[in-house]
Amino acid sequence: MILLIKYVLLILLVLLILLVLNLFLIEKGINYYSREENSSYECGFEHNSLSRIPFSIRYFLLTIVFLVFDIEVALITFIPLSLTVSLIKVSIFVSLIVFIIVLLAGLFYEWIDGSLDWVM
Repeated sequence: MILLIKYVLLILLVLLILLVLNLFLIEKGINYYSREENSSYECGFEHNSLSRIPFSIRYFLLTIVFLVFDIEVALITFIPLSLTVSLIKVSIFVSLIVFIIVLLAGLFYEWIDGSLDWVM
């Protein structure tokens, strides 16, 4: 128990030293960065104007759909492992089926709505 307390105090001491060091370095380097280093840099192109060209809303909708299905793949990947290890296989299987049905319903809605058509 005493050894654990020593480790916790050592970790807190190291964290405090790093925090003080960080604050000291921030105060020293506020004016270090130039205007070019603080400006945005996107794909190697410099902006010729100050106004930004708005993206199409279809681009954002397509990225949201991609993220949803990307997360779906990440979640479904570990389902077979949990089915082999878990004792409550039926509830996990039912929740997997409901999850897939909801995602397919969303996909069909996007398809019928025409949100997946990039060029119209």
